[in-house]
Amino acid sequence: MTKPNPVLRNIIANYASQLYVIALGLAVVPLYIKYMGIEAFGLIGFFAMLQTWMTLFDLGLGPAFGREASKFRAGKISAGALNLFLQTIERTFFALGASIVLIGWMSGEWVATEWLKLDVVHRQDTSTSIVLVGVIFSMRLMSGVYRNGLLGLENQVQANVILTIVATLRSALVLPILIWVSASLLTFFSFQIFAAIVETWLLKLALGKSLPDHRIEKFQWIILKEPLRFGGGAALLAWVWIATSQVDKLILSHLLSLKEYAGYILATTVAFGVYSLISPLQQAILPRLVILSEQNKHHQFMSLYRLTSMLLVAVVAGVAGAIVAYPEQVLYAWTGDLPLAAQVAQVLKWYAAGTGFMAIAGMGYVLQNAKGDLRLHINSNIVSLLFFVPLLIVSTLHFGAIGAAMAWAAINLFFLTIWTTFVHKKFLPELTARWLLVDIGPGVGVAALIVIAAQFTNWPFTGRMASLAALVSLATGIAGAVLMIHRETRKLVCEQFQRMVTSICNQNP
Repeated sequence: MTKPNPVLRNIIANYASQLYVIALGLAVVPLYIKYMGIEAFGLIGFFAMLQTWMTLFDLGLGPAFGREASKFRAGKISAGALNLFLQTIERTFFALGASIVLIGWMSGEWVATEWLKLDVVHRQDTSTSIVLVGVIFSMRLMSGVYRNGLLGLENQVQANVILTIVATLRSALVLPILIWVSASLLTFFSFQIFAAIVETWLLKLALGKSLPDHRIEKFQWIILKEPLRFGGGAALLAWVWIATSQVDKLILSHLLSLKEYAGYILATTVAFGVYSLISPLQQAILPRLVILSEQNKHHQFMSLYRLTSMLLVAVVAGVAGAIVAYPEQVLYAWTGDLPLAAQVAQVLKWYAAGTGFMAIAGMGYVLQNAKGDLRLHINSNIVSLLFFVPLLIVSTLHFGAIGAAMAWAAINLFFLTIWTTFVHKKFLPELTARWLLVDIGPGVGVAALIVIAAQFTNWPFTGRMASLAALVSLATGIAGAVLMIHRETRKLVCEQFQRMVTSICNQNP
């Protein structure tokens, strides 16, 4: 009997846990809105955004520890050196965690009274919640390190089991308390502290069992020099990504009323579902692109890159196309709230379009990563912030949340049409025009035609389940149509269909 492939096992575990967490997160949002109110949901979104910004306090040490754990597994460093690094991180993060809680306590009143535009939620509850969020994040700093360690040791199944348990505890098991005990913001975040304690304890316990040797080497700077250098680079990349993806939510939390901000968060939650569907494809293909690049197999590299781009466009055109064409129906099928769906529909339309552009443009990052050179990516994101922030502020002041979503769509359309051209010119000059016009353009064109046609048709369904089924069918149909455009994707689809038929026939002679 052959042993299961550990890499395949880890890939399956990663995909399964990711899809579960995404589905669970989408399922509980309508319930949070129902029992806590739209303004409280806006505050939850605001605090989630703050926690994302707070990951900058990680300083890249979490990914660095994961890398050192992989080196230990490969026999490149000793258990004592790994444990020394872990001890150093734990002491550093204890001080950082205390600082975060202190900052939250000192700034909570100011945020509640001066920054946010509260209406229903009490200001004292909001300021206290900021302190609670500081406690939660302080523990998640360390739980993130423990999780990176497990992933680096290739104990990914165990790490993902813990992830699903904690996600269920954090998102779903809080609901009975909100329904039958108290639906207050303080109750919600108090329970999140309990979930963070459970998460940290489980991950620390699992990591401890995965490290059979717990000796700690005497402190030597040379042992920590390389992982700290790597952590600095990882921190810079994290800063660029967080600033690019979260600056709009930070600025809008001050410019918009909390109710309007909640609608914006609701739209972004749906729209980022587009990105979550294509990230597994990019993650799965990146290692193979790296191998082909290192082996100087240029033709195979370019063929795989183009095929991946075509497949990605099919997924994005299907999902984003359906959302942009019928945003109100998407929101109603998800939340069951017609007035809320009508209020947020235009925000979702523009934000989903922008996220679709960003997802396709993300292939430029994959190309740079495979080639081992991210300088253009970092520099371009920094430059884009200089344009995006003023555009975001001006658009929001004139058009509210819809203006912010339009600014998001505009900046990502620029990235797709202009930035990717420079990327291909540097790394794959033969694709400078062909990638955009031949590989990407037809699929985007099909989705655009569907969106235009939707403006002249009335949605025929009234029930939520019927609307959901119709939307899924529409997205699938658009994706299928895009797959049929290119010879490469037609061939791939036909081959997979033949394999499926052959497998069924062999099982049923």
